[in-house]
Amino acid sequence: MASIINVDQINEATSGSGVNIPGYVVQTLGNSHVIGSNIATTSTSFVTSGLTSPVITPKFANSKIVITCDVGMIYGVNTGNGSMSSIFRSVQGGTYAALNVVDYDHFHESSGSDNIAGHMHHILDTPTYTLGNTISYQVFIKSQGSGSISIYQGSMVNYTVSEIAQ
Repeated sequence: MASIINVDQINEATSGSGVNIPGYVVQTLGNSHVIGSNIATTSTSFVTSGLTSPVITPKFANSKIVITCDVGMIYGVNTGNGSMSSIFRSVQGGTYAALNVVDYDHFHESSGSDNIAGHMHHILDTPTYTLGNTISYQVFIKSQGSGSISIYQGSMVNYTVSEIAQ
């Protein structure tokens, strides 16, 4: 037989961190960057875009972080040129490190004309951190093949980061 508890309000005891219910969202933050001019590269190695997520400070140990990031990319007029993007993480202001760099993380390839495509990142991250540490995410970009690729002027880069209690 299932039990039912009826309450009007639940308050945390004393931690100041909120109520920890495994699998539930503890906090959600979001931000958007309006792109005033193309952020371009011809590099075939990942380079910073300078576009960061909101900084999240997990309230509980061992939480997971869900990151969504939508990026508008322009990729080359040269056949075989492509745009690639990936999400990198920084803990407590440290160096950004790749979360999930594979050969074709988010990739679109040109067929010989200028192209625009959305790169949509949806990642469940399990960062290593100490309570009180801050965590930030950033999209990095690179060209595959030859030519310039860019996060295009007039687009928006949107982030949402959510802490999930474990």
